Amino acid sequence: RHYLAAAAAAAAPFRFDAESRWTYSALARYMDDTVAALVGALKERGMWSSTLFAFASDNGGPIYRPGGANNHPLKGGKYSDWEGGVRANAFLAGGALPPAAAGKAYDGLFSVADWYSTFCELAGEDPADLEAQQANTWLRARRLPQLPPVDGVSHWAALSGRSAPPRSEVHLSAQALLVARGRALYKIVTGEQPYSRWTGSVYPNCSAPAAGPGVQQPLFADLRVLGRRLSVSADPHEEAALTWQQDCGAAGGLFDV
Repeated sequence: RHYLAAAAAAAAPFRFDAESRWTYSALARYMDDTVAALVGALKERGMWSSTLFAFASDNGGPIYRPGGANNHPLKGGKYSDWEGGVRANAFLAGGALPPAAAGKAYDGLFSVADWYSTFCELAGEDPADLEAQQANTWLRARRLPQLPPVDGVSHWAALSGRSAPPRSEVHLSAQALLVARGRALYKIVTGEQPYSRWTGSVYPNCSAPAAGPGVQQPLFADLRVLGRRLSVSADPHEEAALTWQQDCGAAGGLFDV
């Protein structure tokens, strides 16, 4: 209740017409206070100077009901392959962060899987999945599908300013691929993509594009019960409208990110 009240006070100058936005703001406020308490405890115990603090989101914010996020000015949100769904915020802090990296932006492609390999390098451990390699010997002998290797790569040398970013591509999903060519980024997106719109600087509110009568946010497109997907409408055209769907086709579209 304290955080809901604090969120309401902070959002008072803005025009939010969705309760979900108040709740989302309260969650962010609670997270800020929790992280501040954690950092304060590390400093109080003299541990901050030897700490590498990594803070990262796993995806863009949910713009569908009942989510109350806003990824402006990026297109789309969580569960879509648009930038609003996959370009997430992250930062490093702490005394273990190399001085050359402090206060600088990192422009390399980074997958959430890369944290594992990066931390393994810091800990002096081999990121390879040795148990999977051993299992593959048994699987190969029986002509069974094999377990894939760890696909994360370490970025520590690049984050420390000692090398160029190691990644040139990120497989975002079975329907999208992000590729770096020099300082240029290109993305190919295929198939049906939900939440395919841009939101305004204040969202959700009464000016948000309507998904239907009285609806200012799209409906959740991936509702499942016991592993079975439930459609939000029996009419495919209506479902596409209610979830802000865009069909990029089997061949897809190439976008200059």
